Amino acid sequence: MTVDTTVKAQTRTELRPGWRVVRFGDVVRNVDVNERNPREAGIERYVGLDHLDPESLHIKRWGLVEEGTTFTRKFTPGQVLFGKRRAYQRKAAVAAFDGICSGDILVFEPSNGELIPELLPFLVQSDGFFNHALGTSAGSLSPRTKWKDLAAYEFALPPRDEQRRIAEILWAADEAILKAKGVVQALGQYRSIFFETTIEQGLKNGWSQVAFGSLWKASPQSGYSAVPSTHETGHYVLALSALTPRGYQEGELKSVETWYLRQDEYGSSILDPKAIY
Repeated sequence: MTVDTTVKAQTRTELRPGWRVVRFGDVVRNVDVNERNPREAGIERYVGLDHLDPESLHIKRWGLVEEGTTFTRKFTPGQVLFGKRRAYQRKAAVAAFDGICSGDILVFEPSNGELIPELLPFLVQSDGFFNHALGTSAGSLSPRTKWKDLAAYEFALPPRDEQRRIAEILWAADEAILKAKGVVQALGQYRSIFFETTIEQGLKNGWSQVAFGSLWKASPQSGYSAVPSTHETGHYVLALSALTPRGYQEGELKSVETWYLRQDEYGSSILDPKAIY
């Protein structure tokens, strides 16, 4: 869910009455507060990039400070956490608790009354903002963007009453998405139970057992990893982090240049080892 279609679609000459073009840094503050002794400060949780789910505004995982961490950047409820490293992963979420986070995470909050807090998460999660972050990222293996570059991002800001209306719609849509994902998760659990029960019952009824390897035409290939592109190419490689005990993790893709790819016998794009090494 983004605000591009409602907030950034207009150009300077097509703005609605009361709307105006502003820079991100004019209405948003980069909160860079460090807490060297989080345990003594009563902070219990920390958040790293791996705890943020792509394209999700909700933090569902975290680490415990008492188990040890080197993170020191502090955040508080309501602030927006944005992953500045490998921005193509589209990691941005709203904090619901006090904590500390990785140095590869920037902490945002409105700097004045021009932008309401409820709209900021969707602005940061918009296509326009992420494309700007990608375009200003530097580095080959782990491209990173910087606050000074993000601060220059321009967008159309509506009046506060319009912001509230837009935010209410977007949060209602986000809630509907969460409920839909809950249903999908429940169905996945049911499918697993059904599969296990079916197999167990089949074995009791005399089903034959075969070695898993006998079902493969050839051994799976691995070990090829193309360097991620700093911009969107339309071609992606599935990251290892996409495979979890809970199944496929959405958004864990990295964009790669087309010269890393070749067509296989079925017409699908696959990594070409000769282009990588």
